[in-house]
Amino acid sequence: MRICFFDIETVPTDRSLQENGLLEPQIQLNEADLIKKLSLSAATAKILCIGYAIEPPVDSEVQVLDGEETEIIKSFWQLAVDCELFVGHKILYFVLRF
Repeated sequence: MRICFFDIETVPTDRSLQENGLLEPQIQLNEADLIKKLSLSAATAKILCIGYAIEPPVDSEVQVLDGEETEIIKSFWQLAVDCELFVGHKILYFVLRF
């Protein structure tokens, strides 16, 4: 059985940062929480990268896909198409919905 271990990293889009006044030269410390929240919504964030490892073999190296969001997603699903099990943190409630 092929198993895909993966995680995505997201960041706010420039548009969402601009709409919330966060592209100013001086971002105040209390705005750090807002940046975190903007990173967790598909409406205000984008995928920065996907880290993954596909087993077998058990000692397979962790790989990272980065670049344009659409290419990251396409490349990931091309790699994962033959996987039978997906393992990750909050994949049902966050990652796959993203």
